[in-house]
Amino acid sequence: MGSGMGTVALVLVALVVGWLGALLLVRDVARLEFKDFAIAATGALTGALVMVRLGVEVWGESGLRMPVLMAMAGSAVLTLISSNLLRGRGLRAGISAARI
Repeated sequence: MGSGMGTVALVLVALVVGWLGALLLVRDVARLEFKDFAIAATGALTGALVMVRLGVEVWGESGLRMPVLMAMAGSAVLTLISSNLLRGRGLRAGISAARI
C-alpha cells in the first residue's frame, strides 16, 4: 500500500477504534462528548504511528495486521483513561452524573 494511502487508511481505522474505545469507557451513551472521541482517536493514531516508527510492518497481504490493531485499541483506551484521570473524572468517559 502506498505511503499516502496507508496514512489515510490508518487515520480511518484510528477514527473507528477511537469511537469504539470511547463507547467502551462511557458511563452513558447520551452523555458522550466529542472531546472523548477525539482523545481516543488521537491515541489510536499515535499508537499506530509509533508502531510504524519502530519499524513494525503495519500492513500484511490481507490488510492491517492484528498486533497493530491491538496496539491502536490499547493506546486509545489508555489515552482516554489518562485524560479522564487528569480531568478528575475517574476512569470512565462522559459527563459524570454529579456534574449534571
